[in-house]
This record gives sequence, structure tokens and C-alpha cells, in this order.
Amino acid sequence: MKTGGTVSLRDLVSEAEVILRSGNCSCSEDPRREATTLLEAAVGATRVDILVRPDLTADAEGVARYMEMIDRRSKGVPLQLLVGKTGFHDIVLRVERGVFIPRPETEVLVELALGAIRERLSSSTEPIRVLDLCTGTGAVAIAVAASVRDSTDSRVSIHAGDLNSRAVRLARTNAQESEVADLVEVRRSDLFSAFKDLLGTVDVLTANPPYIDPKERDTLPPEVKNADPTEALFDPAGGTGFHQRIAEQAREFLQPGGWLLFEIGEAQGPEVRDQLEMLGFVDAEVLPDFAERNRIVRARWMGQE
Repeated sequence: MKTGGTVSLRDLVSEAEVILRSGNCSCSEDPRREATTLLEAAVGATRVDILVRPDLTADAEGVARYMEMIDRRSKGVPLQLLVGKTGFHDIVLRVERGVFIPRPETEVLVELALGAIRERLSSSTEPIRVLDLCTGTGAVAIAVAASVRDSTDSRVSIHAGDLNSRAVRLARTNAQESEVADLVEVRRSDLFSAFKDLLGTVDVLTANPPYIDPKERDTLPPEVKNADPTEALFDPAGGTGFHQRIAEQAREFLQPGGWLLFEIGEAQGPEVRDQLEMLGFVDAEVLPDFAERNRIVRARWMGQE
């Protein structure tokens, strides 16, 4: 970026807005915001610069870089991948192709986990263990850790796992950059396989497993089906197979009174709730996300009768 160029940043944003408005993905929903976000990433200008400094211009290299990003976004490349990061809860996470990109609705899972942690802290003097499966970028585990980091009570430890080795590496990097690596331990694990040492000790178990029926692939937005890894999206069993598998094994890992928290597809609540009740969980309920869509199921494990 320089002030002696020939293309103003305002003109660039306006041109990009037109392109994004006609794009074939969610970029058309708020094209001005996305155009500004990508300009920040491409040339280093801030939103304030763009708003209050009409004299700012970009050189040819910056313009080319920016317009390439706009073109890729208009064709369905996720905004998060183009800028290399995304905000989630109260943290910022690195994202990269090959690892599931966290979405805002999953922040409800964080809030419910924090509520369960507070409940356990108030009712017990023992250490509190949280286990997050299918962790991806580490979003849930790291957001929980960031929220409890400044607490005067240091009894909370957080464990996270994912089968994708790229996800494990990225989650560890995100934990370090969010300054919670001392609280979050990340393991490569096929669900519970690497966590046998936690049998019977987990207070809060969270999971955002694959829950899309492969038959629904063609109905997904292009930035989902063409960018997120298929193994993080699709359940070969039709949608709730992973929920069933996790719930069955969770009974061995949760302490009496511990909570299991799932993200689900919007129409899967009754089925997952019934699965949990049939397995002996109690207080099972379906809960909405911030957009009032049923996206979370939680239940408590009280132990074998």
C-alpha cells in the first residue's frame, strides 16, 4: 500500500463489492463487509483507513493480490481460508484447508460447557476434566480454556482429540497462540482411542462430530462442500452414527453427574435425545443456537444403576 499509487482503496472496495454481490456463495449476503475484510488482508489497510483516508491507494501488486482473492471468494472459497484466520467466541484461530472451519453456532457449545464447568466447580473440590472430541482447529477446547484461564480456580484441565493429523498440529498451534497451551492437551485420536487414561474421570465431554448424510452433499453451500474435509462433514451412517458411537463409549469416561454436549443437525435433536435416553443418560434436552435453530443436545450421565 502507498499513497502515490493510482487506485484508491475506496474504489477497490466498491469494485469488489459488485463482484461479490453477484457471486455464487454466501459472499453475496454482505459483500461490502467481505470486500473490506479481504482488502485488509491483501494490502494491510485497516477499516478505519479505508473509511477516513480517501487519499490511500494501492500499488499494482496489491491490486492484483486483492482482485485474485475477490475472484476466489466469488467462486466459493471460504473467507476464512483467504484471510487465514477466523474469530470464534473470544479468540482468533488460524484456519487452513484440510481442517474443518469453525462456525458461530458452535459457540453455544462453548457456553454450555462453561456452564457445566462452573456447576462442577461449585459442587466439588476435585480437579475438573474436559474432553473435546473431533476438535478440528481446537475451537471449543481453546475457547473454553481462554474463558477459564483467568479464573482463580486452577482445577480445570482440557483435553482435545482429532483423527486428522493436520487438525492436531493446527489445534496445538492455536492453543500456543491463544496462550492456553498449558491448559489444553491435544492428541491424535480416533474418538476415545488415545484417552484411555481418562476413563471414569471426565466431567464435561463435548463433540461436534460429522453429522451430514452423504446424500445431502449437493444441497450444501459451495464453501462447505468444496472446502471442508469430507471426513469432518459426512456421517456414513446417515447423520447420527457418530453421536451414537460417542455416547456409548462416553459412559465409560464420564464421572457420575458429568455432562455430554453434542452439536447436531437442525432436525436431529429428537433422534439424538432418544439415543442418549436409551443408553441411560438423564436430563436429555435439545437446545437452540443463537439463531434459534435446534443445534445442541446435552445430557447427564449418573453412572450405572
